[in-house]
Amino acid sequence: MQGVWSKPIEAELGKIGAYKVISDTEEAARVLLYEWPTKRGTAYSTAKQACLAVLEGKQDPDRAREAFLAAATEADISTRIWQRDVPEGKPVNTRFGKRRRR
Repeated sequence: MQGVWSKPIEAELGKIGAYKVISDTEEAARVLLYEWPTKRGTAYSTAKQACLAVLEGKQDPDRAREAFLAAATEADISTRIWQRDVPEGKPVNTRFGKRRRR
């Protein structure tokens, strides 16, 4: 994985209360391209450009993280800081908020 973030974030995408953990630039780019509720806005464009720059090795991964957070604010997407420890250099691919009925 390229561009692993030092502090993963959770973003509320789709349903209310359904948070998705974003821990690296590759996942952030995928979310911006395929799951984002709106495809316009200055911060949205900046976040896509920042993700591309990180994936090309031109910027620090946390630059994409900050741009992603700004785009989330612009799109009125609720975010919070991931509160669990992440092993150095390891991505976290976990989806929260969905419960299975028994």
